[in-house]
Amino acid sequence: MNLIYRLSFKLMVVQFYKRNAGLLFFFFIAFFGIIPPQYLVTTHLGLIHAQIDSPLLSLCVLVFWASYSIRCTNFICTTNNKYWDSTTSYFRSFSPKTIRINLLLVFSVVYLPITIYGILVASVAFFEENSIYGSYVLTSLLIITLCNTIYAYHFSQGRKTLVFPYRNIYPSIKINFHFNWILLSYYWRERTKVVLLLKVISYVGFNLFIIRNKDFFREDYFVLFLLLLGSFNSLLIFSGQKFLEERAQFLRNLPISLFARGMMNLITAIVYFIPELLFLIGMNHEILTYESKFLYYTFLISHFVLQFALLYSENFSYWKYIKYLVVMLFGFQMMIAVVPIYIVIVINLILSAVIFHDSYLKYEHQTSLMKD
Repeated sequence: MNLIYRLSFKLMVVQFYKRNAGLLFFFFIAFFGIIPPQYLVTTHLGLIHAQIDSPLLSLCVLVFWASYSIRCTNFICTTNNKYWDSTTSYFRSFSPKTIRINLLLVFSVVYLPITIYGILVASVAFFEENSIYGSYVLTSLLIITLCNTIYAYHFSQGRKTLVFPYRNIYPSIKINFHFNWILLSYYWRERTKVVLLLKVISYVGFNLFIIRNKDFFREDYFVLFLLLLGSFNSLLIFSGQKFLEERAQFLRNLPISLFARGMMNLITAIVYFIPELLFLIGMNHEILTYESKFLYYTFLISHFVLQFALLYSENFSYWKYIKYLVVMLFGFQMMIAVVPIYIVIVINLILSAVIFHDSYLKYEHQTSLMKD
């Protein structure tokens, strides 16, 4: 067992730090070299407090951490690919548990600078009695580490399965997508700009309603914004459905139940709106309780699923789909004014299930007749 650790350390860890020594030295000089020694602690504490107090800065830092983790995983998998005939067959001689532990240790060491800084940020947050943000930082580091380790493990086993919706880091290698992730992978690979634009709209809207106008916050206006936000995602939903039915028609020939196909849409919505959930959790807690924040997150999910199911009720053109969404927007606005939002969520989910169940096979029959 010690032999595989020593081999991995020499091939991956040592070579990683040799290759990235210049980049790490640049960041070291930028963060420590140009700051006078007597102001080092004060400056870095100020940066950490700014990160804790600003959701936007915190999000930018998290994106940087995730980008650096992809760089680390890219190097680990590239090293495996470079020595494919020797290291891969050698790895397979060990148990899966040993390989996972080995890759976890390798990634933890190459990712160590970020981990140390993240633990420092979390420690300051806990010291300031902001346990929520400290837990958020530690959980983010744990998720990043586990996701990258799982990806590296699948690559080392020769399966090359896209476990997490990363971009295709290796253009020369064809990656087989897991069914539940294929729609998310399509959004991430081919609709990146649209997704980022929609997330910016979400953040700006939440910032205006919850932070900038907290003294004049009205829940009915905020719910209306959530309805508009759900409608803004219609372009993404429309293109995703066309992708599944035109470019990924082979999925209909797979032995996958209708329930599993519906669950794919639900899983897509759950993962897609995680940034909005993080925005809400990181913002003012005096205006919205945690129960309300998760309720609004669930509302966005139910609205997404309903819009997706609606596309199977008829062979829509995009502009006809927009007209239906406008009618839905006013209908839900009047409904929310009368009934609580959790009832609206239940109605959304029931309608989504009924429409998708009744319309999925009919949609296939209609499109086949139109082609004939």
